[in-house]
Amino acid sequence: MKNFGDFFNPYIDLKGLPQQVVSGEIKSLQIDSKNRTLAMRGKFYALVERPVLYALEEKIASCKQLMLKHAEIRPEFPKDSFRVDLCPDLVAELKRREASINGFLEGSALRMENGAFVVTLSHGGAEMLLSRHVDKMLSQLIAEEFGQTFPVRFDGVLT
Repeated sequence: MKNFGDFFNPYIDLKGLPQQVVSGEIKSLQIDSKNRTLAMRGKFYALVERPVLYALEEKIASCKQLMLKHAEIRPEFPKDSFRVDLCPDLVAELKRREASINGFLEGSALRMENGAFVVTLSHGGAEMLLSRHVDKMLSQLIAEEFGQTFPVRFDGVLT
């Protein structure tokens, strides 16, 4: 498949985009012509921060030639680029996918402990998060984006 820069160059201005975005590989691209949406899986050879991806989605969606209402990029990064300090970006993506969890994760602390990803809650809600399978969703998101699997658990203020 083509790289991102080659494919999107006719549609959007690539100036100012990080090189890891421009050289990223498009693994799949789906356009829903009825709903005017674009969904792309992209493989990036270096980490791309979430705000850059979100701005890029907006840039693609606002391209008049494509006439889209929405664009979504699902990234894949090298395994070794996963770091715990990236977790706020992962939580932001999780909130975007599952809006009902928004307030429960505010002020959370994140850490790795004994091979598990631990979310320390500040405002309770562990039961609701577990009932919505947020632990599994977060684990799956890490697997999708970084090819690593970690169990997720909650501690802190649980109720």
